[in-house]
Amino acid sequence: MAAITMKGSDAVSASLAECFITIGDNRYNFMQMINFEASITKNKTTVPI
Repeated sequence: MAAITMKGSDAVSASLAECFITIGDNRYNFMQMINFEASITKNKTTVPI
């Protein structure tokens, strides 16, 4: 299956988003978002070479 990527020119507004789910060969619009906030916790460690 080929990876589907979004083109930069397809972004109309940073305040609107759509989430799609692909089941088999069918692609479904799962949800639309107006306001979205995400946070991440990153653990950084030193790895000896």
